[in-house]
Amino acid sequence: MSKFTWRIENFSGLDAEKIYSVTFVLNEYQWRLCLHPKGIKAGHLSVYLLVADLSNLPNGWSIATKFSLALVNQIDNHKTIKRGLVLRISGTSPSTSSLLRFPKSLHGCMSDFFEM
Repeated sequence: MSKFTWRIENFSGLDAEKIYSVTFVLNEYQWRLCLHPKGIKAGHLSVYLLVADLSNLPNGWSIATKFSLALVNQIDNHKTIKRGLVLRISGTSPSTSSLLRFPKSLHGCMSDFFEM
């Protein structure tokens, strides 16, 4: 199983609507994460898994994948929040089905840095 860790410094001070991780390679595909710190819906932090370079994939491509995210609580590791999905991403729906939502009340996960 492959792993990518995204650590965001000064997360509580972010004012951006959305931010993107660096591109990373897992299972021969290039991916990146898109994080909406304030959420798309009230009360939630939203995360998307995106295929990083759609232009290099052939017409009709489709990827079946299983992924999970963990929001690491630096104060109490037992309060770390994990979510997972099994999904199919294709050229017609490259990211809409890959949304995960987390409660915004994540005390300990987002003080000085945020890690997933």
